Amino acid sequence: MEKMRIILASKSPRRREFLERLGIDFEIIPAENPEDMTAFKNIKKLSKSLGEQKAQEVFDETQGNRIVIGSDSMVYVKGKLYGKPKSEEEGRQMLKSLSGNWHKVLTSLCVIIEKNGEKKVYSKVSVIKVKFMKLTDSMINAYLATGDYKDKAGSYGVQSISSKFIESVNGDYAAIVGLPFCELYKILNAEGIVE
Repeated sequence: MEKMRIILASKSPRRREFLERLGIDFEIIPAENPEDMTAFKNIKKLSKSLGEQKAQEVFDETQGNRIVIGSDSMVYVKGKLYGKPKSEEEGRQMLKSLSGNWHKVLTSLCVIIEKNGEKKVYSKVSVIKVKFMKLTDSMINAYLATGDYKDKAGSYGVQSISSKFIESVNGDYAAIVGLPFCELYKILNAEGIVE
């Protein structure tokens, strides 16, 4: 029987680290199409769609027995959606919005499996609530100077130096980091990939 390829449709080092923890062989083929953050009015549907788009793009580029894992994270606060900041100034504005407030982190997981010509799709969104402390301008400036905000939805990472700003987390910690890890494990376990 043809070997099952496992493909991560993301270049996120945090998602890569989660897969490495499972002790499985996998490859990385990042989805390259830009994310359209305006496609849906419902943020949960938008998050689900973005994860599915990433997985589907890479699935369509590959062949044979394979498992393609797509994921997307976004931050939602005061009616605004935040992906990764495009500049330091955008990062500053995001952090000011988060300061002293609760916000939601939405992380989608889409796993597309093709095995001997049969296709299965698993798709889920985790919603986590996070509370930031009140940030001063000097706190924000010092943090931005570290460069840690780059490549992170909402300009922060719960697993990085910015964790010092987080007062409370309600939900799946791994999903805030960038991948609903337990959900992925359940799927891979059900498929006989991991024990």
